[in-house]
Amino acid sequence: MRRKFWWKLGSLLIIVLFLLQLVGCNNNLATNDSKQNKNVSNKDSHQSSKAVANKIGIVDLEKLKAVHPEAKRLEELNKQIRDNQVNLDEQQGVLNLTAQNREEHLQSINEQINKRLQDIKSKYQTKIDEHVKDTKEKLNSYKESLKQQTKQKFKEKKAEIRQEMENQINEKKEEHSKKIQNYQQKLNKKYNRKILNLRLKLQMLNLSAKERKKYQNRLAEVETERKEKLNSKKKEFQKKLQEYASKQQKQAEERLHSYQQKLTKKMQQKINAKKEEANKELQNYVKEQNQFLQQEIKTKRKNLTTKLRDTIVEAEKNLDDNITERNRELTDNLKKLKADRKKLKKKIREDIKEKISEVAQTKELQVVLTTSSKNLSAINITEDVVTKLK
Repeated sequence: MRRKFWWKLGSLLIIVLFLLQLVGCNNNLATNDSKQNKNVSNKDSHQSSKAVANKIGIVDLEKLKAVHPEAKRLEELNKQIRDNQVNLDEQQGVLNLTAQNREEHLQSINEQINKRLQDIKSKYQTKIDEHVKDTKEKLNSYKESLKQQTKQKFKEKKAEIRQEMENQINEKKEEHSKKIQNYQQKLNKKYNRKILNLRLKLQMLNLSAKERKKYQNRLAEVETERKEKLNSKKKEFQKKLQEYASKQQKQAEERLHSYQQKLTKKMQQKINAKKEEANKELQNYVKEQNQFLQQEIKTKRKNLTTKLRDTIVEAEKNLDDNITERNRELTDNLKKLKADRKKLKKKIREDIKEKISEVAQTKELQVVLTTSSKNLSAINITEDVVTKLK
């Protein structure tokens, strides 16, 4: 009986191991199939992305919202909503005010005031940012203007130096030409008598053929000698002229290079001076705006502190239906402002969508995205849409 029991137990273990191996094989097959399907899907997706790469556009949606004609109106609505919400929170706090939490509520005045003052700080920061941007644009414009002036001066100086060089070379040519003429006259004076005598002998004397040949050869030799000396002198002057021209060219290039360095140095000095002037002006502007900000904050804080304290004292004395009615008015007004903002946001979105669609149709784009991907090339049409919105 015991042997039979152990035999059954061993058979059962063998069956369990076989089933476990079978399940493991099925899992491996399923994993491999999943990987193959994923690879095929990725390959198809990559090929599809390449096929439409040139038909995809992209826009900077935040920039389009910022330049929309209604952007300022939307910002004003947001400010009204913030102010209204602050008022509502204050009124709700007043409504919940009791004698026991009066002191605690008075301590939170600074926090409420800071919420009100944040818009003032943002206003001054915006003014400073705009002034910084304007200063940079003016500085860049000044630098570009200086570059153009420097370029024009260099061009004029180059023409002036070249003309001077050409004039000097032409003067040297004229000088050499006169020297050659003088030399030729000397040669003629030296050789003309010989040539004339030989020609007269050939014409006047009754010469034999041999003698005539001799005089003719001698005449040719004399004329050739005169010609060779003249040509030699011309080559000598031509060489000197070339050397002179090369020297003048080198001097002209050195002068031009030196002038260019001076112009560049002077331009950089002006740019550095302008930068320093702009930085000082910007620092003074920031300092002035900070002074205005601190003064306005001081005045506003004083007025708000008085107003809030009076409100708290009054609320403690008279927590009645007027506060509840005021809360209702503020709530209704807040709902209306939010509804107006929602409509305006919808209008802005629809305008942007319409202009994007117009630009996309013009450029024959199939899809326009508002986010970019490193693995996807697209045409940025933001500036085209900006132009349409203006």
